[in-house]
Amino acid sequence: MTKLHYICLLLFGFFALQSCQSQKANTTANNNLKSRQVVADAIAYHIIKDSVYCKGYEDDVLREIELLQVEYHDKAVQDSLNNFFFRKQVESIGELNDLEGYNGSDFQVLKRNIKRFCSVETFDNAPSHINIAEFEVILNRQNIFTIDIRNYDWNGRGHIETYSFNLDTGKRFIDDEVFNDDIDNLFDDLSLRMLNTIKSDLEDIKNDNDLSDEDKKGYEEEYNNYIKDKQYQITTLPEWQIVIIPEWSGLKEKNTLGIEFRIYKNLGKVYFGDPYDSEFYTMKQMEPYLTEEFRSL
Repeated sequence: MTKLHYICLLLFGFFALQSCQSQKANTTANNNLKSRQVVADAIAYHIIKDSVYCKGYEDDVLREIELLQVEYHDKAVQDSLNNFFFRKQVESIGELNDLEGYNGSDFQVLKRNIKRFCSVETFDNAPSHINIAEFEVILNRQNIFTIDIRNYDWNGRGHIETYSFNLDTGKRFIDDEVFNDDIDNLFDDLSLRMLNTIKSDLEDIKNDNDLSDEDKKGYEEEYNNYIKDKQYQITTLPEWQIVIIPEWSGLKEKNTLGIEFRIYKNLGKVYFGDPYDSEFYTMKQMEPYLTEEFRSL
């Protein structure tokens, strides 16, 4: 599971879960308005979709745009979430920092500004350089709402950020809401798992026939120094982003409950893969480290 470029935690939900698949936009925003609740009594949401033409060097290109919005009985929570989703889309595009007619989280304002930006042919606004985020709901249950925001860079590589929100507050979960003071007791086992992952990567490097001897030597030196200096050891709980999602096995969602720690390896040279290590613990294993408030959600 590839997700963030910083240290984060992934926490999995308690009930049967269902993901919301993105739909391709062919008509107007009104025709593409979709709303579905994953489980009963959860927050209502819809992903508004539309498209705009962007000028290219040779031909104009139709670019799809979207924005996630929610409806909730607590308007303060609803506004907090919708403003967050709007800001993330604006941040994704980057060039829309100076919005004309901004009034919170209005999709038409977003569309109008993207269209304005796309109306002039420049290198920066070439269709392949405009990064428009895609939204996907991963978990929607009472008190917990988790989303993926997927971006693609200029060469088509996808990058995913995952966010979980406490629907009592409309804010992202923080460490103190989830973990109690005993979480430090888990670090030795987590460090050992991290070490085993690094050793496994090192064996893959040695057995990779596609690597040149020079590349192998560079990787092996980097990884051996990493192990020698015990950089895999975890001694404190950093400011990790906490997200609650279901466990996945391949493309199929599972009902296995637990917590996944997503830890940045902090390697200068990463061997063909994820700079993060993911370690999963069942919810039963994690129970001693969770607050009563979180377990009651």
